Amino acid sequence: MRVLTLTPLMLVLGMSTLSAKPAGLISTSSVATFTASHPAPTKPKTEKVGYFQRVKTFFKAVTQSLFAPPSKGLLIVLAIFIPWLAVGLATDWEFKHVLINILLGLFTCLGGIIHAIIIVNKYAK
Repeated sequence: MRVLTLTPLMLVLGMSTLSAKPAGLISTSSVATFTASHPAPTKPKTEKVGYFQRVKTFFKAVTQSLFAPPSKGLLIVLAIFIPWLAVGLATDWEFKHVLINILLGLFTCLGGIIHAIIIVNKYAK
């Protein structure tokens, strides 16, 4: 009985021809050393990331790719018209500050604007 095998040397040299060897002459040690020196690839472990962390990284990536860092004057003007956006850009989308500003803006419009101006002055470069 003849068995067609692809020897490890042929794999290394890139030969695509098959060698015909009798079944008793197949060397299992060379195949074992070849598979031991080339382990199977493993899948990298991924960490679980929360929803708000994903939202933060999304907005961070969007602002970094589309815009240069906004100036302090632009952020103050933005704080008057869209306070939560100004707070997000100034604090690098820190969830606590953005949420406080959204709530202040919903309950008292002037409170959201004042909070945004304070945060922009504190965090903007």
